[in-house]
Amino acid sequence: MSENGVPDDSEVGPEWRALLARAESIEHVRADPAVHALVARGVPAAVRPRLWMLLSGANEDRRRHPADYYQQLLARHRAVGSVFDDEIRRDLARTLPGLPLFDPRAQPEDYDAELSSVHAPGPIVQPTGRGGLHQLHRVLAAYATRNPQVG
Repeated sequence: MSENGVPDDSEVGPEWRALLARAESIEHVRADPAVHALVARGVPAAVRPRLWMLLSGANEDRRRHPADYYQQLLARHRAVGSVFDDEIRRDLARTLPGLPLFDPRAQPEDYDAELSSVHAPGPIVQPTGRGGLHQLHRVLAAYATRNPQVG
């Protein structure tokens, strides 16, 4: 990987490297006819994260918000909670239980105690959680705080 975040030719080939070097914004990438042809041939793994950030608009979102925006959302959620806390709590155990990351049996020992110590309608985010369900819990709580109309 070069210093400007563009993968080396050996990782992705010169066409992708050139595209990423000149890609400045979502509009620029979408307007570039070479993007469509390159994507149709397949996106190399080394390019996917950067291309996703460009095409999804996440780069623009990151520029619009402070660097600690996620932490701010979690702090706001801890302070006031969300009307979706019960739904999030119920859905967590049903989320991809076949994956070890989200398997309730594979969570740290303190997961059930921390989760059950939170009573609706208060906040559900526990700042010390380490397991996959805790991580998902925090993401969903931040999203519900950011987009209360969606939850």
